[in-house]
Amino acid sequence: MALVGQSPVVVVVPASSPIRDFRSLLEAARKAPGKINYSAGGGGATTTSLAAEFLKNETKVDMQMIPYKGSGPALTALLSGEVDAGFDIPSSALPYIQAGKLRALAVTTAQRAPVLPEVPTVAELAVPQFEVTGWFGVLAPAGTPPAVVQRLHQEVNAALQQPAVAQRLQSLGVAPGQGSSADFARLIATETQRYGDAIRRLGLTPD
Repeated sequence: MALVGQSPVVVVVPASSPIRDFRSLLEAARKAPGKINYSAGGGGATTTSLAAEFLKNETKVDMQMIPYKGSGPALTALLSGEVDAGFDIPSSALPYIQAGKLRALAVTTAQRAPVLPEVPTVAELAVPQFEVTGWFGVLAPAGTPPAVVQRLHQEVNAALQQPAVAQRLQSLGVAPGQGSSADFARLIATETQRYGDAIRRLGLTPD
């Protein structure tokens, strides 16, 4: 019904890691296939884990995923040196990046994230047109009258245009949503197909 916002996945390493940038991560993975491991919170079939799978497929590198139940345990493992790298969302990783405990190597959106403007995109560095985003939306039950859907869409968009709401979302690394209900429906259909194909191919489960 209405897209609330979209967020990148950010690739991070501990500040003490010898891996200084994204290309160095890929080089390390190519030199030692399967030896570099990374955390992904939320189990197997999540945006963060699928971003990593898409990246491995596109760059032909072999890295080992260590799944965790959520961002908290995944980031704890990363900070302790239990894993070499992490794939997470800015709202979870940003405090550690800002505190100098994690180093952000790349983001997976098509454009740089305003909250991390100095961090390049995967598309800039390695895979042209690479894009993986986490998105959030408001949906209505099937059969909801079109007039009601339209009114709800207008109200959500009006809220997203309020400066306080937009600023709060942006501070979490979330770009406020835009477009019509039809645009959002097309996004859902495209993402369902893309992620569904990957989940079936990889044999991933929710946990």
